[in-house]
Amino acid sequence: MQFNSAVFIFLFLPITIGLYYFVFKKTSLRNCFLLIASFAFYSWQEPYYVFLLLFVILAAYHFALKIDLLKVGDKKKAKQITVIAVLINVCLLVVFKYSGFIISNLNRIINLPLSAPKFSFPLGLSFYLFQSLSYLIDVYQGKCEAQKNFVDVGLLIAFFPKLLSGPLVRFSEEQSAIKGEGKDDFSSGLKRFIIGLAKKMLVADQFSLIANEAFKITDFGQLSIAFAWLGAIAFTLQIYYDFSGYSDMAIGIGLIFGFSFPENFNYPYIAKSMTDFWRRWHISLSRWFRDYIYIPLGGSRCSAGKHVRNLLIIWLLTGLWHGAGWNFIGWGLLHFLLLFIEKYIFRPERLKKPLAKYIYQIFVLIAIVGTFAVFRGVGVKNTIQYGLAMFGLTNNALVDNTAVMYAAENKILFAIACLGSAPIIPWITKKLHQHEALPACAFFKIFQWIIVGILFIFCVAKLMRTAYSPFIYFGF
Repeated sequence: MQFNSAVFIFLFLPITIGLYYFVFKKTSLRNCFLLIASFAFYSWQEPYYVFLLLFVILAAYHFALKIDLLKVGDKKKAKQITVIAVLINVCLLVVFKYSGFIISNLNRIINLPLSAPKFSFPLGLSFYLFQSLSYLIDVYQGKCEAQKNFVDVGLLIAFFPKLLSGPLVRFSEEQSAIKGEGKDDFSSGLKRFIIGLAKKMLVADQFSLIANEAFKITDFGQLSIAFAWLGAIAFTLQIYYDFSGYSDMAIGIGLIFGFSFPENFNYPYIAKSMTDFWRRWHISLSRWFRDYIYIPLGGSRCSAGKHVRNLLIIWLLTGLWHGAGWNFIGWGLLHFLLLFIEKYIFRPERLKKPLAKYIYQIFVLIAIVGTFAVFRGVGVKNTIQYGLAMFGLTNNALVDNTAVMYAAENKILFAIACLGSAPIIPWITKKLHQHEALPACAFFKIFQWIIVGILFIFCVAKLMRTAYSPFIYFGF
C-alpha cells in the first residue's frame, strides 16, 4: 500500500483517521491503534517482512532497556550491549541489501561459484533500521530514556507515515506526540498531504517519462548532447518532486495525528554551494550521518588529513546507503570530490563580488545535475558513456528532433517545476502574513484551498487512468 494508491487515499487513511478521532479517545489506545494500523499498512505489501520489522522493534525495545539499566552501574557492559545491538542492525542491512552485490562482485573478481540470494529487498529497511540505531545510540548516550512501553518504541520505528522513506526522527522529537501532548492540525496536514501527492503524480511522474526515454538509450552515438542534458535535468527534477512529495505527504499525515516531523527538504536547488545543498537535501539523513558517524569520527575539528578521511567515509557510506551498486558508490565519491575541492581548493566563501557568487551557484546546479545522472545510471559502462554523451564525447550530435520535441511538449512543466523549486510561495505567504488584516491575506488563504482542491481532483483523475508509479526512494 502506497500513499499514491486509491486503497490508501480512499480506504486506509479515512478509516484510520475516523477511528483515531471518533473511537479511540485515550492516548494509550490511540497509540496501540496507530501501531496496529502501521503493521497493517506495511503487511499490505510486505506480508512476510512484517515479521522482520517486528523483530527489529522487539530487539530495539529489549536492548534499550538493558542498556539503560547497565549504563549507571556498569558502563563497560552497557557499551558492549550497545555494540551488539548496533551490529545486529548493521548485519540485517548487509544481508538483505548488500549480500547480492558483494557475492556477484566476488564471483566476478575471483571467480567464486557462489549464488546470489533469492530474497527480495524489504521495503523501508534502510529507514527503519536507521530509526532503530538512532534510538539505541541515544539511549546509550543519555539523550533519551529507554521506553518501558513497547508501543512507544514501535511507533518511533514503524509509524506508517515515515516507515518507508522517512523523515528520520529522534525519540525526543516524537516524545510529546507519543505521550499525547502533540497538537494535531488536520487542515494543515491535509493541505500538506495533497500538495505532496500533486508533486508526485502531476510533476515527478511526468518528468519520469522524459528521464526514462533518455536513460534507456544504449547507442550513445544516437543520444544528442541536448537530450542527454534534458534527460539528466528531468531526472534531477523528478527525484526532487518525488522524494519531497513523499516527505510532504508523510509530514502532512503526521500533523493530522499530532506528530510534528522535521522538514526533509529546504529548496535544495537554490543552494549556493555543495555544502549548502546538503544542508537542504534529505536533511534528516544528512543529520543522521553527521550526528552518529561524522562527529564521532572527529568531524571537521581535527587535522586536514583526518577531516578528508572523515569526508571520504561519510560519502562512501552515503553512496552505499542509497543502494548496492557502483553508480551509487560513484555518486557518493563524486560528492566527496566536489566537497573536497570546495573546502580545500576553491573555497567559495572567499568570493566577494555578487557576479562571481552567482556563477559559482550556477556551477553547483550543473554539478548536481551531473551527479544525479550518475545516480540514475544503470551499470558502470552505461553510466560512464552517458556522462561522455553529455559532453559530446561519443561522436553524438549537439541536438536532435527528440530533444526538441520533448522540450517543446514539456516547456510549461519545466517552467512550473523550476519556479516551484524556489521559495516563491513561502515568500508571498510571509509577506501577506505581515498584513493579516488586509483582505488580500484572507483571499490568498481561500485561493490556496481552491488550488489544493483542484490539484486533488487532477491527482484523482490521473490515479484512475494510469498505472501505479512507486516512489523512487522506496528502493533504498
